[in-house]
Amino acid sequence: MKKKKKIVFIISNGRSGSTILSKFLGMHSHCFALSEPSHFDIEIKKNGYCSCEESISDCAFWGKIIRDIEIEQKIPISNFNTSQKPFHISHKRIGKIASYLHLCVFQLTAKELFRSPYLEQAKNECLLLRTVANNTNEHVILDASKSFPRALYIKKLLRKEFNTGFILLFRTPEETIYSNLKTSYTFKLKGETINLKKDTAKELSHITEEWRKVTKNILRLSSIFRLKPQSIILYEEFAQSPRKAFERLSRTLGLSWEEGMEDLSQSGHHMISGNYSRIKAKSILPPKNDSRNLPKEDLDYIKRETRSTMRKITKLNHKNAQ
Repeated sequence: MKKKKKIVFIISNGRSGSTILSKFLGMHSHCFALSEPSHFDIEIKKNGYCSCEESISDCAFWGKIIRDIEIEQKIPISNFNTSQKPFHISHKRIGKIASYLHLCVFQLTAKELFRSPYLEQAKNECLLLRTVANNTNEHVILDASKSFPRALYIKKLLRKEFNTGFILLFRTPEETIYSNLKTSYTFKLKGETINLKKDTAKELSHITEEWRKVTKNILRLSSIFRLKPQSIILYEEFAQSPRKAFERLSRTLGLSWEEGMEDLSQSGHHMISGNYSRIKAKSILPPKNDSRNLPKEDLDYIKRETRSTMRKITKLNHKNAQ
């Protein structure tokens, strides 16, 4: 019997280092890093950049994936939705409860409690991951789309075709929130300087509350479903010692260390969406502690609002390391 390939999901907050972690792990000869395939439809529409430094329309790899999906689906790729439907039915409390109830019932029975557009969307994402797996030789497919509910649906839908694993990635709230406060980004592509700006800037209190909610949901779902294999990693520990971090993740990945993995300048990646470090990062840099540039009152506010959640992360990380 042919050995199943494995999809490993990186679950995290935005701006927690999932892209650079993916790029690093993707340097392994048996690991193919995708970054955020959940944004496949968005990248197609805006003709975004692949980490191979070609636009999606000019990338040979993604061109083949698009053709294969169109043949399979018999629809234009422009109608192939992977990100438009939100997990929650509504922002009201009852809608959120119903969304999580649907998720739990589906995990237990593989049956729908009611028709869910989000689940239908997840089926498209399964087709995308299946198509990628059919076009790669690597045994491990790395998906850093971050969303825990999405990963759980895909795990259940593909349970007969793929093994799965989970990496829970956390970064200190000060650094995550500081990074989310940035409104512009600059990087070089083929000698040309690219400047990107966010459409809207968010308030510190809003970003802090968002970090807390997402992190608490990750911890809660991790506790409820007790997924195995599952690894916990702190971004700061990874950036300080990539090899040591890899050794902690090796059980989930099912891979052993290879020399040269820390050299991110090697070609061969086809990562889409996510942070532009997928293109510009050539090495793993130690943590910069950029949040020290925030006013003291802002730092005090972040620490105060996130202290209890950080205690839970520290406890979980310590338990996982044992």
